Amino acid sequence: MALAAFTAGCGSSDKSSDDSGGSAAASTTPAATTEAPKKEVTVGFAWYARSAPVNQVVESGAKAAAKDLGAKLLTGGPTDTADGVAVVNAIKSMVNAGAQGIVAPAPPGVGKELKELQAEDIPVATANSPDTTVDALYVGEAGVTAGKKLAEMGIEALGGPDKAKGEVLVGNCVPGIQSLTQRQDGVLAGLKAAPGLKVVKPFGTDPEPGKNYPIYQQQYRAHPDAVLILGLCSTDTVSIGKLALANDKKFKGAGFDITDETLKAVADGGAYATLGQGSFLQGYLSTRAVIEALQSGKPAPTGFVNSGTEVVTADNVAKYQALGTDAAALTAFYADQEKAPLDPQPMATQGQ
Repeated sequence: MALAAFTAGCGSSDKSSDDSGGSAAASTTPAATTEAPKKEVTVGFAWYARSAPVNQVVESGAKAAAKDLGAKLLTGGPTDTADGVAVVNAIKSMVNAGAQGIVAPAPPGVGKELKELQAEDIPVATANSPDTTVDALYVGEAGVTAGKKLAEMGIEALGGPDKAKGEVLVGNCVPGIQSLTQRQDGVLAGLKAAPGLKVVKPFGTDPEPGKNYPIYQQQYRAHPDAVLILGLCSTDTVSIGKLALANDKKFKGAGFDITDETLKAVADGGAYATLGQGSFLQGYLSTRAVIEALQSGKPAPTGFVNSGTEVVTADNVAKYQALGTDAAALTAFYADQEKAPLDPQPMATQGQ
């Protein structure tokens, strides 16, 4: 995500189909039963800030679902911005190009468009950024719970609730996005477990790495005695790790998302921890839900599917680095979750 210029529309398409059939057996053996080919459908995957590494993982999951289920996937949306208008423009372009269903995040401004599609019997699913006014499937983390976990890891890095004392900085790359607001609420609530910590008012950063790091430099110069810096986005995590190393690790840092860059921040010792949000599963499961609805003719599911919170520290970072962002490796790694029943829960549980 970034607040720079954006492009919208159908950027590309991916198509795959399952092989089916079999060879005839001997005349004395009944013919092998073959599975009927799946109905070919086209789904639009409209996303924001597609250049951000974490969002590339989400898109990779969507492409894997389309490949596994034999669907055509149209992909597009703003490259460097989280602007809802740009996402809506991409959705409209995809529908005009033949998309029969849509998968998208729901930052401000997108929910209205998704509801209009539902009124036209076009199935939709959301992921990564929720809108509780849209009665659709949402695949993402339980935001407040994830924020509390980040606070817990920060306190742990400082030696525990009794030893953790001093100023805390909290950066948010896109203030106003509901999923990040939930993380922030969880962080602030979780930090109360250490009475000796004083939280400086959370500040906005930027999803674009080149703009993000200078903001952290400025904040640290203003608060040089900070003992803990927490970030709510992948670019925040990378900047925090870089800043810690540039200042002899005088403070502890932690943040969100699993990307090559955030994992390196942990491996290099600049970040104590980074928390994954099941990004690959967010793309896979939301896209799977829409494809299956179109292929079966049944309504798309609604409710909340928790994509989980993965804690990465120095103890297990090598495992995640070996996994990397390779689509085939990720598909295999999350195979059990990909194939399991979705079992959506009430949306109210997402904000917990």
